[in-house]
Amino acid sequence: MESKKNLVTGAGGFIGKHIYNKLVENNNAQDMVVGIDRKSPYTFENHPYGDNRYFTCYAKLECSRWVNRLISVYKPDIIFHFAGCATVSSPAEKIWKSNVDTTFNLLDTISKLNYKKTPKFILASSINAAYNQSPYSASKLAAEALVNAYTYQENI
Repeated sequence: MESKKNLVTGAGGFIGKHIYNKLVENNNAQDMVVGIDRKSPYTFENHPYGDNRYFTCYAKLECSRWVNRLISVYKPDIIFHFAGCATVSSPAEKIWKSNVDTTFNLLDTISKLNYKKTPKFILASSINAAYNQSPYSASKLAAEALVNAYTYQENI
């Protein structure tokens, strides 16, 4: 069985933490699971890699340079994208940057890198996207639209 590289964004959040832990728990011995969380004290350079197949680190996904470096270094086979602002009452600019800019940066980076096989991309959205008129729901709909557009154009 071929090893896989899994990338979980939002690994410190509710969904991301559970997915990250399940991937580690059910892992094939060769698989790598990288968790990204904006609250992690570790970066690529200072992470204490005990078992270098499983770790979390900090990455600023709103910054395209960070995302480019992250994807270039790890070249994940599957990206579980759960990072974002989950607080509906947050300022609209923060919500947009957290939910839309991060999604765009990941998809755009994937589309520009030379992959042998394009990674699978799994996005967590929200029921609020369909039933709520707020900056939060608009950001979730925009993120979904980006995934659909890149999937159609780039075979992601």
